[in-house]
Amino acid sequence: RAWREALLERVHGFEVWCLTGGEGNRCDYHIDFAEFQRYQHNVIFFPLYSATIHLGRADCEGGEFLANRDGLSHYVRTGYKGAHVGGANAVEVEYTEKEEETNWQRVAYKFNRSIIIDGSIPHCSSRVKNIQPPGKRRIILATNVYDHFVGPKVSRFPIHSPAWQKVIKFNNIISKISKSLHRPQEEEEGKEEATYGPYGEILSKKMLETQ
Repeated sequence: RAWREALLERVHGFEVWCLTGGEGNRCDYHIDFAEFQRYQHNVIFFPLYSATIHLGRADCEGGEFLANRDGLSHYVRTGYKGAHVGGANAVEVEYTEKEEETNWQRVAYKFNRSIIIDGSIPHCSSRVKNIQPPGKRRIILATNVYDHFVGPKVSRFPIHSPAWQKVIKFNNIISKISKSLHRPQEEEEGKEEATYGPYGEILSKKMLETQ
């Protein structure tokens, strides 16, 4: 009980969104983090925990939840969506053909099942091969649990919310403008800044003030 109360004291709130998929869909290998903070400061803040709840009343072949037990060390080698090993298809081959030797953990999709993991664990879902009855979809409710340090910042722009989409589009524009203004010498020396330059920083702050 004391452990549970101590954990709950760390919780600021929950970031929640819903994903659906049909036959042929998969969710590529990734980690969860406070995405807007990464856009703003180029720093990764993991949730305390991540969870998915299976909501679709369907029988799925494929569509399993997958996590690698080597955690972030595997993700460093593999990269976001398999960027370091040839892409998402290469990751799919690994967990399909070499599941045991590459240390993957697989959990089948099942209505009303909940999966809770440490927030720093990389994960994905396998390709949906077949869904019965026809026309049904794989539906999950996803949740990230954030602490009091980053939670207040996440709550202003929850992932996939209209406010989040608006600001991300804005920051992408500012980032492209800032990169176009960098001098070639700076780019060659690898001095490209993680922020959006002085003008981008001012505009970004103004954008935040209006939300």
